[in-house]
Amino acid sequence: MKRKYIIFICTAALLLSGCKADSSSKVNVFSTNGTVSASSSTKSTAVSSSASKSTTESSSSTSTASSSFSKSEASSAETSQPVSSTTSDVPPASSVISETSDVPAPPEIETQTIVYSHDPKNACTITFDGASIIVRGKSGDLLSGISDDYPKLSVESSTDGDETVYTLTPKNTSFGQRYGWFYILDKSNYKNYIFVEMTADGIRFPDASSLVKNNDNAVGSAVNASKGKTLQYITRNGKHDNAAHVLEEIKKISDEICEGIDSDYEKLRAISYWVSENIYYDRLAYSKGIPQECLSLEYMLDNKSSVCGGYSNMTSALCAAQGIRCLNITGSGIISGHSFLEGLAGGFHEWNVAEIDGEYIIVDSGWNSHNDFSLDGTFKNKPMSYKYFDIGKELFALDHKAQTAEYRDYWAVLEG
Repeated sequence: MKRKYIIFICTAALLLSGCKADSSSKVNVFSTNGTVSASSSTKSTAVSSSASKSTTESSSSTSTASSSFSKSEASSAETSQPVSSTTSDVPPASSVISETSDVPAPPEIETQTIVYSHDPKNACTITFDGASIIVRGKSGDLLSGISDDYPKLSVESSTDGDETVYTLTPKNTSFGQRYGWFYILDKSNYKNYIFVEMTADGIRFPDASSLVKNNDNAVGSAVNASKGKTLQYITRNGKHDNAAHVLEEIKKISDEICEGIDSDYEKLRAISYWVSENIYYDRLAYSKGIPQECLSLEYMLDNKSSVCGGYSNMTSALCAAQGIRCLNITGSGIISGHSFLEGLAGGFHEWNVAEIDGEYIIVDSGWNSHNDFSLDGTFKNKPMSYKYFDIGKELFALDHKAQTAEYRDYWAVLEG
């Protein structure tokens, strides 16, 4: 009797143990759209496509990917969009991979915001979140739209108070080279190139930290130009005989530009815009190898034309007349949507950095100007663009590489 009772108890225990389910096991499946889906016990990961406005420049992440998009590049390289986790409907049993293996969740993409313009009048930021690009800013001089002539991005616009928000999303994952660009339009309908990089996680702003550091070091190492050198930037012959008259004219123009303006920042903007609108790029001087005289204030007052060094010189002199410290930066520049990250050397260029209330403001009056003095002696007046006034230094460093910086004390030349 006891033996039968023991057999009964053992049999019941075996039956009960066979009915217990393993509640900790996970089932991983393909969803109906082809992406990997985990069971409801796995948390879903999502990437937000909205971006909050940033007023400071963030550091860009270094990418090791090798493909991007551009308007005209024909080569093809495929990249994958991040795989998203979902808890949607369970597909047929044939889609089951394994009842025990885990599919790792995709990494969360760190959003990345850079400053396009610090100017309160034209404040604008660009946010990259991997899956899309969000351009947010005031619809003023700088931001009037996104160019629609590139076929690989779709563009949607919306408004948020006094700001316009453009969301750019890739139409596919087949891109050309590692680097590419898109265009932001200003009110003059000029295309302002925004250089980008395609990484394994999507579209990113390229790592410009080394370029920014180079430019910061140059500005931080600025030297005072000698009186003799400064004099060469005042008169055509580099002599004192006409310096006082030239500087008197510069002071008069500067006061007219800044009449009724109280803040140094707004004076700087007004001066930069005036130079871009009233000086013409001198093709004749350029064809002669850029004589020193064409960089002088006297030459520009007489001819209303010069090259990049003249634009920079006129900007700093007009600022000096208002007591604004403005540096002249020499280096190299790259145009047409390219970047120093591509290993290109660029051509000689000159621009300004002004110091106001302890902050450095980048100004390139020459590149904002599209006026032209042709070889046939005709002046061609074209509307200016607005990108290169108080532009974010990360964006600026992609096409401007500084070598030297100097301060010219124009009125000190008259002292002796």
